[in-house]
Amino acid sequence: MSPDFDLQVRLPLSLKIPYRLADRLFARVRALFGNRFRFAFSASAGIAPDLLLFYYTLGLAVVEGYGSTESASACLLNPLTACKPGFMGIETDGSLTRIAADGELEIAGAGVFKGYLNLPSDTAESFTRDGWFKTGDVVESDEWGYYRIVDRKKAIICTAVGKNIAPAKLESLFSLSHAIEQVFFIGDERSYITALIVPNFNYFVDLFEKEGIPYDESLLEFSEASGAKICTGAGDDFISQPLLKEIIDREVQQANSQLESFERIKQYTILAQRFTEANGRLTPTQKAKKKVILKDYEDVIDRMYREA
Repeated sequence: MSPDFDLQVRLPLSLKIPYRLADRLFARVRALFGNRFRFAFSASAGIAPDLLLFYYTLGLAVVEGYGSTESASACLLNPLTACKPGFMGIETDGSLTRIAADGELEIAGAGVFKGYLNLPSDTAESFTRDGWFKTGDVVESDEWGYYRIVDRKKAIICTAVGKNIAPAKLESLFSLSHAIEQVFFIGDERSYITALIVPNFNYFVDLFEKEGIPYDESLLEFSEASGAKICTGAGDDFISQPLLKEIIDREVQQANSQLESFERIKQYTILAQRFTEANGRLTPTQKAKKKVILKDYEDVIDRMYREA
């Protein structure tokens, strides 16, 4: 899709009447956002394309963009009338972008900072010799100049057989799952991908109650977030329930069906405890602490590779 494409102008005649009917139907939903709503920006992390399409169906314009503290403002932005789900947009006025040989996005322009205060070594590492800032994000672009974020460069998994795999791509396949809360992927210098899977304990607590499945409720662990009670852990008898294992396996196989053979999850382990900031496995921004998790579950991970 070209950045100058305007759906409202180019809508085929055969779709104009259904479009107007749908527009009137969803006007009630849009009214909930107030009569001054025009569009909303989204950044920091990508939105699932299906979710964006849902907003567009309602007639709500959500515009994705990309920027950083070092770039001062958005250096990539979707045109309002030509948003492309799954992409961060095109180069903005005043920004220069390029893709390095290893896929990393590099940016330049008047808005890009000059360096980190009193940190000359960090500054030197963050810029190319010709002055472009290295964002640390691996990207792809299409024929129209739309950029798509693949993953953080340091997050890319490099397997023993020379394949590079983006965990973000794998994570996205579980993002809408009701049964799986967290997934941590392993594969660096290994021959295949494995995963540590944290079930959505709340989902299974409700399901087990509905199905009359017994387990030791005294082993359940809880915490509170925004006033909501969240189950963060359970006993081995809970995660060993056949129904839980069946549902988790079904979701893993569904994800594998959408992946290349070298990306597929060959082995996985269901964990009895959620990754949290309190147990040191998540950062304050809810990112997985890779080194901590690899150390804490070293024996579990090694067993997954021995058993294959």
